[in-house]
Amino acid sequence: MGAESSKTCVIRGEPVLHPGSARDLAMNRRFEAGGPRVDGVNTMVGVVCSHCMPVINRALNEPAFDAKERQRIVRQRIKDPAFINAAIQDNARARVDGILGNLNGDTEWSRDVRELKEFLLQNLNKADFIEDGEGLELGRALGCMNDEQRTIKFIQGLYGALGNLDVRREEIEMVDAGTGPIPLFGILAALKSSKVKVTCLELNKGSAKMAEKIIERLGLQERVKVICTDATKYQHDKPIDLLISETMHVGLTEEPQAQIFDNLAPQVNADGVVIPESVIVKAGLVGEMDARKLAGALPNIKDGLRPEFVNRTLQYASAPVEVAQLSRGSLLDSVRVDLPVDGLPEGDYRLALSSSVRVFGDIVLEKGDSPITAPSVNGTVLNISDKVKRVSAGYVPGTKMEDVNVVAEK
Repeated sequence: MGAESSKTCVIRGEPVLHPGSARDLAMNRRFEAGGPRVDGVNTMVGVVCSHCMPVINRALNEPAFDAKERQRIVRQRIKDPAFINAAIQDNARARVDGILGNLNGDTEWSRDVRELKEFLLQNLNKADFIEDGEGLELGRALGCMNDEQRTIKFIQGLYGALGNLDVRREEIEMVDAGTGPIPLFGILAALKSSKVKVTCLELNKGSAKMAEKIIERLGLQERVKVICTDATKYQHDKPIDLLISETMHVGLTEEPQAQIFDNLAPQVNADGVVIPESVIVKAGLVGEMDARKLAGALPNIKDGLRPEFVNRTLQYASAPVEVAQLSRGSLLDSVRVDLPVDGLPEGDYRLALSSSVRVFGDIVLEKGDSPITAPSVNGTVLNISDKVKRVSAGYVPGTKMEDVNVVAEK
């Protein structure tokens, strides 16, 4: 069935390519093995897309004397914007709560995150959202949510922060910097608390457009907005109560987490919350053979693939030491590494960087929890002899790992 045979949803005008029965839609069925998924239903008032079916279901649950009155009620409700948004939001809240369950319990995180991602992306095609080359590429950004443990711990941190603020605020002004194509934290915050108003910042135009579409489909456009802008330069129009930014890579390389904090953390109220609370960067030396093994086991979180991530045990030649810390009270314009080599056998070594992330309170990402905390090696091979006194490195946060300047000083 091609686009030429599509119909239009009578509620919000979305195209419906493959209408089926209400039961097929509820069961998330396809017409046949490998065929198209049902994306709408033919109802008594016309074709309705999958996102608007909660409106029909709620209207059908209202009392009516007979079929004629029931149809009149349904026709009336599908023209009421407040009714439409309330039905869609309540359905989204129930779906999210059902997927995530008890975040503090022994949940199947991988399954939960995959199901949540599928729910938010249903019937969206990446090819429909044109990019402009700025910011993180759309496919890579979609893959970030596949880092399931990181995603869950940031959700836990977000919910903890909202609980903290909810008792102290009549309104909660939230900014999500680097929201990506799936505005997960803005959506969850708005569904969790009616006090929250969210501004999502995203530099990539394709990701920003996809984020807007997801928000609109969930009926949250009045409380969650997307601005296509550079979060390292953006000025919010009022003090921020909750800032969240998950724009980082191991060792604070590759992505502008530090620059975003430098710009936005000073805009947060004194008693507001910043997530993550801190990022600690550690550095150590690794033998060349161990470094090659490590490089061969790097994770892959590209679009549509789960992380092929190995919780690797790294044999450090010199124990890793803390070289930098990023937090609201400790902003960071450069990372400096100075490692003594006393006692190291002569040979070839490489610099390894790792991170630990305190998300909120006692919620921490470290060691093998995520690709953003696991050790990663620089490409420069260092020949250590008795003439070498120390290994030094320096880089601006956001620098690519291969561009980190590492030298063996004599």
